[in-house]
Amino acid sequence: MEEPTSEKEEECLPTVELRPLPSHLRNEFLDPFHQFSVIVNAKLNGPQLEQLLDVLRRHKGVIGYSIDDI
Repeated sequence: MEEPTSEKEEECLPTVELRPLPSHLRNEFLDPFHQFSVIVNAKLNGPQLEQLLDVLRRHKGVIGYSIDDI
C-alpha cells in the first residue's frame, strides 16, 4: 500500500539525473512519477523485481536520496 502524496510533496520531488550503468545493473522507479529511482540487478526476473520493489516502496521513507537525507 503506497502512501498518498500531497501536491506540495509532488512539487518538492527531487530531480532525477540517470547516469549510464554497467550492463549488470538497471534503473527502476518506486513511484509513478519516475522521481525515486533505485539501481537493481539486471538479472532479476519479473516476480523477483516486483517483490524487491514492493519491499522498497513500503520502506521508501528510510532510503536516502541525497547526502542531506543520510
